[in-house]
Amino acid sequence: MQDYYLRCRQADIPQLYALAVALGVLVPIKDSDGKPTGDYGLAPDRTGAWAVVGTIHRPTGEVIYGEPFEQPVMAEVTRQVPHEFMPEVIVDVTTWEPTGKTTTVTPETKVTAPVLDDKGEPYWHANLRIDVDLAERARELAPKMPAIAAGLSDLARWFVVGPGGRAAQPKEPAQVWL
Repeated sequence: MQDYYLRCRQADIPQLYALAVALGVLVPIKDSDGKPTGDYGLAPDRTGAWAVVGTIHRPTGEVIYGEPFEQPVMAEVTRQVPHEFMPEVIVDVTTWEPTGKTTTVTPETKVTAPVLDDKGEPYWHANLRIDVDLAERARELAPKMPAIAAGLSDLARWFVVGPGGRAAQPKEPAQVWL
C-alpha cells in the first residue's frame, strides 16, 4: 500500500478530482437516482482508503481571554445506598455536589489559522492509501493524456513534497492511518 498526502488550492479541487478519476483512483459517488452527489470515493477495483481532510488549521500562538465568571466548586461524594431493584443490597453511588464555594474562571480560546499557500489562500488536504504507485501509473498514462502529463510536471501543486520534489509525508500529518 502507498500513502499519499494530497494538498492543493481550493480552486484546484475540481481538477484534482478529474486527474484522480483519469488515473482510475477515484470515482464520483452517485445517489440512489444515479445522479452525482459531488463527493468521490475509491474506485471499486482499488484497495485502500480515501479521506478528505479539508482545510487544516494550526495554532497561531495567540490566546483570546473571555470575561471571568464565577463557577461553583463541585466535590465528588460517595454514599452507600440500597440498590434500586434489590433493597437488601447496598451499593456505592458517587455524585458530584456543590461545596458552597465558587472559583473564578477565565475562558481561553487558542487562535488558529488555516495553512496558506504562497498567495495567502488556504490549502485543501486529503489522504489516500492505495494499492497502486501513482507516479508509475501517471507515467504510463501521460503520453496519451496531456492533463496527467501536466500534473506530473508540477507535483507540488497536488502533493506535499519533500526536498527532492517528490511526494512526501508531511512532518505533522493532519490525519494518520492506523
